[in-house]
Amino acid sequence: MQIKYSEHLKTRLCLRGIYYALPEIIYERSAERYFDEQAGHFIAIIKVVLYNKEREVMIAYIVEEDCAKI
Repeated sequence: MQIKYSEHLKTRLCLRGIYYALPEIIYERSAERYFDEQAGHFIAIIKVVLYNKEREVMIAYIVEEDCAKI
């Protein structure tokens, strides 16, 4: 499945100095997934080292045809 980043996500990654590929890694490797019924988004969570500390990091995404938009 193709993965696309929203412009909002691209901006936030840059502003926060987060590794650009991290959202894609979370999407591909997450075993913990949920669906937010109010927002209509899927949620994926994994533990990663971010800012020199292990943290649970999540992404919200939608699936459109053959594309996941994070």
